Amino acid sequence: MPITKRIGTVYANAQAIGLNPFQASKLLDMESATELRKQWNYRALGFKIGDAWNALRSACSRKSRHNNRKTHFSPYCFCPRVKKYRDDRRKRDAERSINLAQLSQCDEASSIDQIAELTGGYPDDYGCRIVLGNKQLLIKRIEDVTWSDKKSRHWPESRVTYYQTTLISADGDTLASSSFNARRGDWLAEVGKSLGLPVGLKSPVTQTASMIPVSSSIHRGIEVTQLRLFGEGFEMYCAEFLGTNFHAETRHDSIQGLFRKIEAHQSNLLGDDEVITMARAKKSGLCDEGIAIFLSAIGLDGRKSPKAGEIRSAMEGVDISVWTTELRKIGLIK
Repeated sequence: MPITKRIGTVYANAQAIGLNPFQASKLLDMESATELRKQWNYRALGFKIGDAWNALRSACSRKSRHNNRKTHFSPYCFCPRVKKYRDDRRKRDAERSINLAQLSQCDEASSIDQIAELTGGYPDDYGCRIVLGNKQLLIKRIEDVTWSDKKSRHWPESRVTYYQTTLISADGDTLASSSFNARRGDWLAEVGKSLGLPVGLKSPVTQTASMIPVSSSIHRGIEVTQLRLFGEGFEMYCAEFLGTNFHAETRHDSIQGLFRKIEAHQSNLLGDDEVITMARAKKSGLCDEGIAIFLSAIGLDGRKSPKAGEIRSAMEGVDISVWTTELRKIGLIK
């Protein structure tokens, strides 16, 4: 059988540019034209840089697709229990990552008012997080909107609002979860029951069954009760005297608020924590325009149900002489 002395195409391409395939492969690894020109004067062959790279590529042997490395199997890697453990751990790590990311995106609520405010917005996935010892409670408001497919309509056909609650451990594990449609009644206590959190009894002192009394003391006839959300969350204090009580975030503020409330009752004034609704303001003689002008004058424009204490604070330094009669009827001033 005759022996042919024909060479391969790759080797022939390398010879044509004065190289061999091994040299062409090393030159192709260089990143800059300046560095390449130091090793190989491609300009002498009439090449520009683009032509030089193409010539080097055609002069290189193709890399082998065979993998000569041996696969090393760890012990028990084919054991069903080990495979299940690894799958469960991957799912757990993914769940932890999602939960911790959601917690980082929500603001912390440290009072009942903040919970209502942070979960009362309209953007999608609006919510808050609440610290409960070494756990955190995530409450998210979710808007499910169906938009019209007609170009002439730019508003949703339907909108459904619901709330998703998740109890998350310090490591990010989901301990329990639930959902509810609306914040009605003692909804926070219902959330605690569905998640297995401790709840108490609703009373004038607790206001909601989710606030559990943890301590109580009496000083000069005033009983001050310390309350905690689900027994381990943020605290609130209630000062009580002869059936009159006042809630605040600190012991000092609760006692001071109780004194103001008792004084207001004696002077036929509203307590600072009482809410002034639009209907209540209209009964005192204020019309819609008058209410809007008054709220704008004291810097509470847009507020529909402010508290009496908020209005009194906003009125400081403002001329309210034109509304004196109505404010007396409401019970905001003497």
